[in-house]
Amino acid sequence: MKNILVIDDQPDTCDFVKRNLEAIGDFRVWVCCDGREALQDAKRLQPDLILLDLLMSGISGPEIAEQLTADLCTQAIPLVFLSAVVSGRELRERNNFIGGHYMVSEPVYLSELIPVIHYAISM
Repeated sequence: MKNILVIDDQPDTCDFVKRNLEAIGDFRVWVCCDGREALQDAKRLQPDLILLDLLMSGISGPEIAEQLTADLCTQAIPLVFLSAVVSGRELRERNNFIGGHYMVSEPVYLSELIPVIHYAISM
């Protein structure tokens, strides 16, 4: 079973992702709606993967990613950005990899998210 931390300031998105990933049975999912708390949660939980909203209020997804990759405790955890800014078509054309990070468009579709999760975890 793989452990995933979802960091998104939209509770509905967190709930949707958690419910659906856990229903598959391969994942245990924790959620955090606050960027600053998420940094603590990532260190404490040491998840196999982090799903991270790109645009969040307060501390942004890229700022969180920068802090996670700078910390020895969390730098090896793969990150997948969730983005409503980048279109699903653009992501498919780039194999869900933009700017050195995996990305999945929002709204989240499990048919797009699951393969990216498996690929990111296996790298």
